Amino acid sequence: MNTLEYRVIVASAIRQHQPRWLFTVAQPDAHPDHIHAQELVDDARFAAKLTKTDMPFQPHYPDKIIYFYASHLRAHPNPSFLVDVTAQWDRKIAALEAYQSQFWQHDKGRGPGWIIDYITTYCRYFGSRINVKYAEPFLCREPVGLAHLDALL
Repeated sequence: MNTLEYRVIVASAIRQHQPRWLFTVAQPDAHPDHIHAQELVDDARFAAKLTKTDMPFQPHYPDKIIYFYASHLRAHPNPSFLVDVTAQWDRKIAALEAYQSQFWQHDKGRGPGWIIDYITTYCRYFGSRINVKYAEPFLCREPVGLAHLDALL
């Protein structure tokens, strides 16, 4: 839940570790805990910069919050940027296979393996948008800058 107590805990961690970016789940999402987690990160980012507080460590405000898509809703994301994950694909599939019980037990009879097919199709689609085999979409509510155009695919 996004409570004051949890905001202080997360904001204190932000102040301690001073990250440039925060990553959290994007909305829409069907899971209330995912929605609360995203709201908690948004609010903690703001709280971490406050100066008149008893929180430990120096105030810090991360440059960006980057939202990743992890929803089983069939909504089509409108990403800010796509990341080529082709080189990491086998590791991603191995991780999904290690946690199969998280995905198939509540699904409508599709059985084990459906999540691999779904994620593969999803990432191939986004990969096709940038001429790579697999890509993952990310959202940023603020502009994302590039150090040089060579980074573009």
